[in-house]
Amino acid sequence: MSNFFHKTTMELAISNIHHKFVANIFSYAVTNSTLAQ
Repeated sequence: MSNFFHKTTMELAISNIHHKFVANIFSYAVTNSTLAQ
């Protein structure tokens, strides 16, 4: 049971990091395109 919990926690942490990474890239791209205009 604890192994399952640990695996789920790791997957949630990884997906959370991934979402933050994507959001940072997206906001960076939006900022650059706004400055370029």
